[in-house]
Amino acid sequence: MKNLATAICQVMAAASHVQKTGNNSFHGYAYASDADLLRVIQPAMASAGLAMVPSQIAQTDTKLDKGKVQTDVHVQYLLVHTSGETLEIQAIGRGIDKEDKGQYKAMTGALKYALRQTFLVPTGDDPEVHSAVHHAPAITQERKKGAPAKKSAPRAPKQNTGPDCPKCGGPMHDFADKRRAGSKGPAYKCKSGHYNSATRTTEGCAGVIWDPEGRKNPVPQEALTEEPWPDEEVPF
Repeated sequence: MKNLATAICQVMAAASHVQKTGNNSFHGYAYASDADLLRVIQPAMASAGLAMVPSQIAQTDTKLDKGKVQTDVHVQYLLVHTSGETLEIQAIGRGIDKEDKGQYKAMTGALKYALRQTFLVPTGDDPEVHSAVHHAPAITQERKKGAPAKKSAPRAPKQNTGPDCPKCGGPMHDFADKRRAGSKGPAYKCKSGHYNSATRTTEGCAGVIWDPEGRKNPVPQEALTEEPWPDEEVPF
């Protein structure tokens, strides 16, 4: 495996970073596309004498709401060096689509993760990080011995100034100012609803109010129902 290990290290050195040129305007984030990754990895692999092909694929389909189908694939790739040395690599992918593109989205995701994890390509994305703050700040001073702890005054309950949910009648999150400023999200969203990122559906109450009173340029209705995951967009 010496030749194969040397070639992998060569690709890692050549593909130290992948520039993210993809942009999801619906959810508002940048991502490294399939083309971004292959633009860096493919010539580096060719120069190091490496090729990779899928050797086995397992697929399952799950029907979701609104006619969508979730396709999950488990792909086994064979990484081959010109010396004859080989290495098996496994990756998973998921695609959700209303028509016939779910499998291709899933295969795209599996290939991207197989290449990224094999050659340890950084893109600046970490699926486990959800905010810029990961740890609470450390306490720099201890409370003086014997000093009574200060009690903060109780906070007054926040008043709900927005409208009631049109579906369940409960309180709603108020995003009206952001909506007026041009945000593509709803003006009000029911607090009883919770978004499930695995199925990309809202669990609980899905009540929303799109346009607040006074909005001058409402978003066209077709933009509100736009599929948020374009054909080959599987974010890292």
